[in-house]
Amino acid sequence: MAKTLIAFFSRADDNYFGGSMRYVKVGNTKFVVGHMKDMIDADTFKIEMKEPYSPVYMTCIDEAKKDLRAGARPELVSYPGSIDEYDTIILAYPNYWGTYPMAVATFLERFDFTGKTILPLCTNEGSGMGSSERDLRKACPGAELKAGLSITGSRAQESAGAVKKWLNKNGIQCPVIGIGTFMLSPQDAENSVREALKMGYRLVDTANAYVNERAVGRGIKASGVPREEVFLSTKLWPSEYENDHAVEETLERLGVDYIDLLYIHQPAGNWMAGYRQLEKAYKEGKVRSIGISNFEGEYIEELQAK
Repeated sequence: MAKTLIAFFSRADDNYFGGSMRYVKVGNTKFVVGHMKDMIDADTFKIEMKEPYSPVYMTCIDEAKKDLRAGARPELVSYPGSIDEYDTIILAYPNYWGTYPMAVATFLERFDFTGKTILPLCTNEGSGMGSSERDLRKACPGAELKAGLSITGSRAQESAGAVKKWLNKNGIQCPVIGIGTFMLSPQDAENSVREALKMGYRLVDTANAYVNERAVGRGIKASGVPREEVFLSTKLWPSEYENDHAVEETLERLGVDYIDLLYIHQPAGNWMAGYRQLEKAYKEGKVRSIGISNFEGEYIEELQAK
């Protein structure tokens, strides 16, 4: 199962807030990480220096500048045992002199990020991401680097909305608990989805074969819950694998502009053609993530080989 790690560097004490200094017990980046923990299922790791920078802001930034110019790699308190189990790494850090802190560089050089997806998030007071994204590409050449998110540090406590949109855009947020609609009549599906969403459910699953996609779409609209807060998954049936308009027709039935997760339902018929349709829809932005259902052994190996 895919897992996500949030690795972050955050500093409390004296901080710069839009033109003035302020003492804080919780660093801005840690505040943003707290928002993410409320939204997604992820492990966290705090990147901590054995010899922290000064609690005095002006002294701290001088120390950070010296480390950057020297290419220093500050020793850390600890490291994760391994990152092998994680497919996605959310890397959160403040902007120190136009890039990430050198303690983050120490962390990055500890592990092999080949094949991982990295989502960078940078807190700052107007300097944005700086060169940190470019520097990350150099540091982790085998990783897929997604577009980063710049958060104004002094507004970290109010950043939940921006963070949520960013996570959704990158296909990270998938609720742990949801409602399935297999064997539900259209009327029951509409009613169940509507009431489940009102109760707080945010994951809804259906399929072409359930013959209730239109009802599921009506239930989502009737719930009053904004579309962007609902994680919607459905599946293409084998008879649709060679239908060039299958994805568009599925969107039309559901009454939505995009699908959060689209599967091919079974390894039957020309299932590879079906999977190619999913890939095409993903590239076109009609689907945010794709997957397979009821696949085992040889079929998974065949898919990986192609």
